[in-house]
Amino acid sequence: MSTMMATLGVEKLALEDQRRLFEELQRKFEPDDPEVGPLTDAQSAELDRRLADIEKNPEDWIPWDEVKEEVRMRYRP
Repeated sequence: MSTMMATLGVEKLALEDQRRLFEELQRKFEPDDPEVGPLTDAQSAELDRRLADIEKNPEDWIPWDEVKEEVRMRYRP
């Protein structure tokens, strides 16, 4: 666990509370969130680079839905 998470006491939370915290943080930083604002040119270029890499090497990437489901299954009480 990272130093910040330990400092905040995240490891002391029940797994369900950790999951809810994860989901709240995920929603906070979704690109369409008006609080986050538009992407910078550098962020946009990085996303374009990653998308091109996914197209060239799809076997090297795991779809986000699969990652989320794995996290949910691993930490489901």
